[in-house]
Amino acid sequence: MLTEPTSLWIKKTLGIDSEIDSTKQLHGGISAAINEVIVIAGVEIKEVVIKQYTNKSWLLEEPDLALHEMGNLQFIQNKISLTPAPIALDSYGEETGYPSILMTKLDGNVVLEPDDFTTWTEGMANALALIHTIDAAEFPRTFSTYTSRDDIAVPTWSSMSEQWEHAVRIVKGAPPTIKETFIHRDFHPTNILWRAGEVSGVVDWVNACRGPANVDVGHCRVNLALLHGVEVADQFLDAYLRVASSEFEYSPYWDFLAVFDFIEGNEPPTVYEGWVSLGVTSLTDEMMRERMESYMISLLARKVIG
Repeated sequence: MLTEPTSLWIKKTLGIDSEIDSTKQLHGGISAAINEVIVIAGVEIKEVVIKQYTNKSWLLEEPDLALHEMGNLQFIQNKISLTPAPIALDSYGEETGYPSILMTKLDGNVVLEPDDFTTWTEGMANALALIHTIDAAEFPRTFSTYTSRDDIAVPTWSSMSEQWEHAVRIVKGAPPTIKETFIHRDFHPTNILWRAGEVSGVVDWVNACRGPANVDVGHCRVNLALLHGVEVADQFLDAYLRVASSEFEYSPYWDFLAVFDFIEGNEPPTVYEGWVSLGVTSLTDEMMRERMESYMISLLARKVIG
């Protein structure tokens, strides 16, 4: 439900004769309130989306979140066709109460439990490879890890201490030298829209930056490993390798890094709230711990083979 100040801002932005016909909350995100809004402006019907950053602790750390996402959307306009177009910005919530972005609505729905995993992983891989073709040489923000290397440690919740010690040594070693490109930085199934069996959009661009393509691959893979298991995570990697730039060099290092980003603060992985809100009800926290361990073991095998 939109607040009155938010509704007034939307109507003012879209035209003085605009009237809000209906609103619908969009699920999947946990750090922002996202609503689809249908607006009637004269004889024209407009479908827009408003994203409002409501996570106070995140805003204390990064008050420019809406400003960043607006800039990111402006940067990628006309470069790829999978992104919403920005319409208006309330940078710090002076008019709506929360930092807000008004943008066009993309057609499609999130798919988390596909009938065909091959089509699903290939579609995501193709979309990610397209994102990685964007020239990021002039992009101002660069990649940084979510977890400090000094804070990375063997998880106390796992009985596989020896294997985790090996993983810690890998991540605390020197990262591979890899060419930077434009990356989404939060690429995973909840941020991907589908229509008629094809990817129709990619959303949530607030963390986009310049960095290694492997970072996006690794982040998506650990999500897939927890959501569906190691086999699907590997299927996605194989699909990406088939369509990636010839300059792309896969390294398990970035997969390990994504794993430790997920267990930040030595907390065991739990079922992602965004999956539950989108109808995935078959997962448990115990499954998340088991799948994380299985994924870590699979990465160690890749490192040994490599």
